[in-house]
Amino acid sequence: MGVTDIMSKITVAGQAQSAGIAQVNQAITQMDQVTQQNAALVEEAATAADSMQVQAQELLTVVSTFKIDSKNVGHVLRLGNAGLYTPSVIGQDLPG
Repeated sequence: MGVTDIMSKITVAGQAQSAGIAQVNQAITQMDQVTQQNAALVEEAATAADSMQVQAQELLTVVSTFKIDSKNVGHVLRLGNAGLYTPSVIGQDLPG
């Protein structure tokens, strides 16, 4: 085995090592991109959760203004389940 053969093998090994390092760099870049996307999704989810909490509180405030006599709850639920609960029912006396 001559010096030329050894140099050739070193060159091939160096190229293989270089290709491996390039693949590692590409994988790291992709992981970084996915991490940034995940961080953005977490921010969006947190914002949506905050918004939903505010909306839930507002809904609770609006719904708490309605008073239903406990003897009519079953009737209101039946109307709601049948798809008949409409704004026209609000404020009317419900049959007991």
